Amino acid sequence: MSDRRPPIAAGAGPAEVPARVVDALHAAARAAESVRPARRDADSVAVTVGDEALNGGASPIATSSARAAAHDAMSPLVTADDAEASSSARSVAPRESVVAALVAAGADVRRDEPLARHTSFRIGGPADLFVAAATVSELQAALRAARAHGYPVFFLGGGSNLLVSDRGVRGLVVKLGKPFDFVEWQLDADGGSLRVGAAVPFKRLVAQTVAAGLAGLEFGEGIPGTIGGGLLMNAGAFGGEIGGVVTVLEAVDESGERIDLPRERLGFAYRRLTLPTRALITAVRLRLERGDAVTLAASVADAKARRDRHQPKGHPNAGSIFKNPPGTFAGRLLEEVGLKGARLGDAMFSDRHANFIVNLGRARAADVKGLIDLATRTVQRRRGVALEPEVRLVGDW
Repeated sequence: MSDRRPPIAAGAGPAEVPARVVDALHAAARAAESVRPARRDADSVAVTVGDEALNGGASPIATSSARAAAHDAMSPLVTADDAEASSSARSVAPRESVVAALVAAGADVRRDEPLARHTSFRIGGPADLFVAAATVSELQAALRAARAHGYPVFFLGGGSNLLVSDRGVRGLVVKLGKPFDFVEWQLDADGGSLRVGAAVPFKRLVAQTVAAGLAGLEFGEGIPGTIGGGLLMNAGAFGGEIGGVVTVLEAVDESGERIDLPRERLGFAYRRLTLPTRALITAVRLRLERGDAVTLAASVADAKARRDRHQPKGHPNAGSIFKNPPGTFAGRLLEEVGLKGARLGDAMFSDRHANFIVNLGRARAADVKGLIDLATRTVQRRRGVALEPEVRLVGDW
């Protein structure tokens, strides 16, 4: 990459942007280049800040929190050691041997499946192998085949809240197919017990339960992705979270055995779920209380209006980039340090809500990660706050 100064976006604010701001984003571009694939198009780096946002500039070196997020992003079937080993997965087991085992197990296997097709960011390189399991038995067989060959496995939910590397994911990526999109209802005078497939869209379940006069999920209006993904991050908003209504998780463990995990064995925390064993969630049982349908509908409408007022629309994104630190909001901190609207390649901190990074069309994972690292360093330096990513980094970084 040449050492020329990056251009400033038209209409970016003052004519004279501080040189150290430009230098910092130029450093971000160089760092992003170091993690990109060999093939790339010419990119420019632009910033739309009107103050000395970067305070001398911080080269976006991956922080320990970003690296931890990358490990957290791996499926519960993949440990940190497995994640390192995944970069050389093909040397662990020849891919075609694993393909043969998966096909023998009845799986429909795709090679080099672009994961950008499966993420809300519309970003992500290829998976070595990809399987969309249609049944629990097919999922069990796929996991057993991968385990027998020492092949790493990553579980992909609805694809929101994820940043997949430009280089993709080494090993086997498993996604639950359409048959896991189901809801079983058991209503009574006090409310209802639901059994929900992990592939059910979160937003649709909210609409269905509110229409049935059941309270407990109305906070989730507008939360992207599936119930399975929402469980892994204990998705929540406006003071509610899904962990509060879970009674049992149904899953398949790393050995391919079906297991039920009652609530007392689950570790729900802020935007996190800790499972007692490595497993893939296939369904969840929820307990919801009876509520007034009109009141619930009004609550959902209010939540939707608030989201519409503040969250970006029209460009792919992965939801909130950072968790809110105690006592404040990540978006407020990012705006205070001048990063609202900052851009690297086709990735940009939204000018509507600073805690969202949007894909303007051709953003790469390296662009997004460059902005994440830049923001982490800048907020730490300027405000003394350590931001923790909410978006999960996955794949071969």
